[in-house]
Parts: sequence; structure tokens; C-alpha cells
Amino acid sequence: MRIREDRCGRGRLDLRAHQHHRAARAARPAAERDPRQVEGWAAVGDAELGKARQVVEDGREIVGPADREEPVFTCPATATVVTEPGTCGASVTLTPSADDTCSGAAVALLGVPTGEIYGPGVYPIVQTAVDPSGNLATCETTVTVLDGNALTVACEAAMTVDAPSNLCGYPGALSAEVVDVCAPDVTVSSSADRFPVGITDVTFQAENTRGQTATCVTRLTVRDVTAPTVGCGVAAGAAFTVPAVFSAEVADACTATVAAHDARCVVRGADGAFTRVLGGCALSVRDGVVSVTAVPVRDDAGVVIAVDALAITWSVDAVDPSGNLATADCLAPLDASARDRDRDTVPDVVDNCPDVPNVDQRDLDLDGLGDRCDDAPYEMLQALGGSGCAADGTLGGWGLALLAVVMWAGRARRKAARR
Repeated sequence: MRIREDRCGRGRLDLRAHQHHRAARAARPAAERDPRQVEGWAAVGDAELGKARQVVEDGREIVGPADREEPVFTCPATATVVTEPGTCGASVTLTPSADDTCSGAAVALLGVPTGEIYGPGVYPIVQTAVDPSGNLATCETTVTVLDGNALTVACEAAMTVDAPSNLCGYPGALSAEVVDVCAPDVTVSSSADRFPVGITDVTFQAENTRGQTATCVTRLTVRDVTAPTVGCGVAAGAAFTVPAVFSAEVADACTATVAAHDARCVVRGADGAFTRVLGGCALSVRDGVVSVTAVPVRDDAGVVIAVDALAITWSVDAVDPSGNLATADCLAPLDASARDRDRDTVPDVVDNCPDVPNVDQRDLDLDGLGDRCDDAPYEMLQALGGSGCAADGTLGGWGLALLAVVMWAGRARRKAARR
């Protein structure tokens, strides 16, 4: 007997061979028969089919389990889905087709998405069909999930900040929130990390791993709210000598312009109030500098000014580019040791004629009062030339005593003149 088989395991029985073997089997004793040959069965060679098959004697088609034909499996090459708004994924369902060409029986499908959630991206999905005989067929679909949510940057339309007192601008980068449903809690920083005083448009840029980009612009206003610091250029309590120059001291992170004004010579009264003196006061002002070349000896009423009552006063203004203003009121008292009322370069404290110029300081009668301001510059000499002289022309005892009294009186007059 022979069986001819196709790929589905179907074959036909050769009836002539079957009848021949049946007759031969009947003629032999039972003990000699092939144990693999049983009534109603025929042994099929192991090398041909691998297992026994039932033989139908009427020659009809026989069907066995040796199906080696793969199922016919068809799936789409590509598929594209879009995520729902507000979600970072999309439901993917594929519907491939598969048939078993041999038995027509149902084919099992493996690895086929049926509602699974996939995030944005590209996914190669391999699906498998298995027929009842275990034959496999595969099919691959490339699934692309598109992000249906736009990437955005949430920033303020306008922002105002104050510059620190030590900087002319705002230090540090600004930040904004990135709105990405697939990457929450993300921020982006501005490219610049310092902004000048004034208005600057700050741009924020963001890009995600899916190639989406977004920008947002904030109009930033940086304010300078710190006024300059300004000083008079005179140490507290210090006195000045003539000539003198006072330069204002100013500091501001954004720079500042300075101007001095209202410079004047003043006299302090007994009540502590100051009165302006116009005569004899020589002052000049330029920008923030006050120059003093002369100060008065007498007030405008002609009264001699006490050495510790004269001073110079003025004001200094400093303003920065933002209009912040600072003002200082300045006072510089006169150093009495340097006052020279007659301007003969000899300070009053040692000048024997403080109100009359006498550079040579000549005092012939040695009375402590300079000849230029002494009503009797030879009075002492005349006294010495009288009976106070000894016979040899030198001073006698009472003459020396008289000289001492005159000199003492001269010192007293000189002190009174200096006051």
C-alpha cells in the first residue's frame, strides 16, 4: 500500500497495493503477520509521514494531522493614530486577517494590539498567526502615534522688577513654565542672565524630544529705584584755610551727575543761626566743585567777624539717569589760625597790624603794634632818650623798668587788636 501526500497531509490510498497486501496477509499464519499491520489499519513508512494514518479501504481521501502549510496572514504595513487632547498617548487597535488554507479552522493571533495605549512615537509591531497544527506566520505593522497636544511656554506678558542697590540692572536669568502633557513640571530659562535698566523683551524657547518647539516673550521692565549717595568733600568737624577747594563725592551704580549751588560766606551768631556776608566773600562754583579764594573780615555792617564765627555753606545735588535725586547741605568752618584780614600773607594770629597790610611787620618802638597802624611809632624811643638815660647813654635802672611797662602795654594793645 502507498499513500501520496500533499503539504496539508492529505493523501490517496493505492487500492491495488492494498488488495495485494490484504490477500498476502490472509494466507499467512497469524503468528507470522507483521505486528504493525492490524485489521483495518495499514502501516505507513516513518520516513514518509512520521506517524500512522487511518486507512479507508474504499479508496476515499484520507486526512491526517501532518499539516505543514503556514496560515495566510495579512496586516497593514503602517498605521497612524493621534493622541487625545490632554493625554500623552493613544489607543491602538489592529485588525489583521489570517486563514488556514488546509483545514479552514480558526487561526490564533498573537501580539495584535487591541486597545493598548501607546505614547507619541514610532513602534514596529510584529504579529503572529498560529493554525491548529502549530504552523506560524508573522506580519509587521509600523504604528506611528502623533502628539495631538501642542507644546507651549507659559510666561507673563509683562513683568517689572527693581534693580539691586549695588547694580545698574537685574541679575539672574528668568524662567517660565513649559506646558507639555508628556513631560510635566518642566521649566525653561531665558538665554540672558542679566538685564539692563529699562525695557527688554525676554524670549523663552522650549523643544521636546518629539521635535516640537515653542516660544514665549515677556516684556521686562527693570527699574532703578536707588538714589545716589553724595558727600560734600569735607570731613565732619574739619575747618578750612583760604584758598580752599571742595569737591563733591558721589556714588551710584548707574553713574550720576553732580552740581553744587548756593555757595556763600556766613557768620554764626550767638544763637547759632547763620547770616550771609556778601562783602569780601570770593567764591566760585563749577559742577560739583566750590572754590574759595577770599573770605570777609567784617560783616556787612562793618563789624569785625570773630575768628571762630566765619564759615562757608553750599548745597550739592546728584541725580542718576533714572531721575533719582540726592542732596547734601554742606558746611566748612574757617580755621582761625589762617585768617588774614588785611591779606598781607601774614596770618592775623601773628600780624602786628591785622587790619593794615604790612608785610615787613616793622615795629620801631617795640610796643607790639606795627608802625603802619601805630599812632606814635616813636613814642618808646623818645621816652628812652630823656632822663631815663645814664650819663654814658645807656638805660638807667628806672629806664629799664619803664621799657618793660611799655612793652607790656604794647602786647595788650596787640592782643586787643587781634580779637
